[in-house]
Amino acid sequence: MSKFSIKFIRLLLVLTGVSFILTSCETTTSTTAPRENYFDIYYLDSVVVDFTEITGPMHVAEIETNFRKASLANGTLANVGQRFSGTYRNARDQYLNDQIAIAIKGQVKNEIGKMFKGTKPAVMKVVVDSVFIRSRGNLASLTGTTVIRDGVRMPDKNQLIAGIELVDPIVGLPIDLILKAKTEAENSVVLFNGGGIEQFGQSKRVNQFANNWAKIVAQEMQRTATGGNRSIYY
Repeated sequence: MSKFSIKFIRLLLVLTGVSFILTSCETTTSTTAPRENYFDIYYLDSVVVDFTEITGPMHVAEIETNFRKASLANGTLANVGQRFSGTYRNARDQYLNDQIAIAIKGQVKNEIGKMFKGTKPAVMKVVVDSVFIRSRGNLASLTGTTVIRDGVRMPDKNQLIAGIELVDPIVGLPIDLILKAKTEAENSVVLFNGGGIEQFGQSKRVNQFANNWAKIVAQEMQRTATGGNRSIYY
């Protein structure tokens, strides 16, 4: 079954699940009573970050530089050639995912978790599609040069793309689904942001993108929490 088919089925389940959950909370004295906001029903119990459906590039210069320096410092890289080995790349990718996940979880809990006021647990899975953040001094960033890596064109702008699946773990039904939400910026834009944002993990720039993304998702969730129309799907 294709990923599109799976996501379409998830969307149908969300529509069914939201209808079931919210309808069960309506009063029986009025057929026109408004749907209860699911933020009033649930609290955000946990956040899981999923990298299994990545379709875009994954690159964060700041995190990868930190990993390379740490590997050189502790002697795990005996020579430069090991930087191109599968063992090194796998360890680097895992480190990259771990640091991105720390930032996303922290920003989701800060920006989205505070909106939940209920007593039933909800679990949010953040499904990452792409995280791509060049270094500020990168030639492509400064000149706008197109970058091709392994035959794939890299994004023209730094970006974070991810969706969410909000689930009621007790009944096993989906509460809300956003297939993809995207935040992107030029390096120069990022420089003017970030003040006052709590930092999670090693990368301030990943935190900025994760914070911006969480705000976009929070606005979308507020729109649909009572059955409003979805505005972003990508």
